[in-house]
Amino acid sequence: MSAVPVIETARLRLRRLDLDDMPAWEAYFADAEASRWNGGPLTPNQAWMRFCAEIGHWSATGFGVWAVEEKARRRFTGVSGFWRLEGWGVTELTFFTVAEHRRKGFAEEAARAALGCAYDKWGWRDVETVARDENAAALALIAKLGAERIDRRDFPDGHARDVFRLPRPADGVRGRATS
Repeated sequence: MSAVPVIETARLRLRRLDLDDMPAWEAYFADAEASRWNGGPLTPNQAWMRFCAEIGHWSATGFGVWAVEEKARRRFTGVSGFWRLEGWGVTELTFFTVAEHRRKGFAEEAARAALGCAYDKWGWRDVETVARDENAAALALIAKLGAERIDRRDFPDGHARDVFRLPRPADGVRGRATS
């Protein structure tokens, strides 16, 4: 497996997914309303397969999603990171936050840390993300991150989405890699 860097922010630790995260992962994907923008709802077996695919993404591409953990309580709060779906033509920033940790700013803090890693550690020239028009929460976060709309495309799942370019986070708002 490709080494997954650990990134720390003021409140969060971004780390590799592990089996202790599975109960919260499965509950998130069982919730049709919460997971609808991320391919849900999923059965427990489908959630397991998705979990394994996310872990394997690091080995296949050298990047992926991190488990986002609240440092103070060492609790899984969701994921943030990058993925590339075959045929989509976009390597995108992706994220979700489990219900009990929403509206605390964790998604923004984790996204800025992931962006900092992509730009500063990996040397990416551009980072993009996409969102469906109906996904108000994702669009709000994308706006907070200072994204610029660069395109609108039809994707293989039959939905058109705006494509956004995300800027490098300003100094002081991104995390630092500890490994």
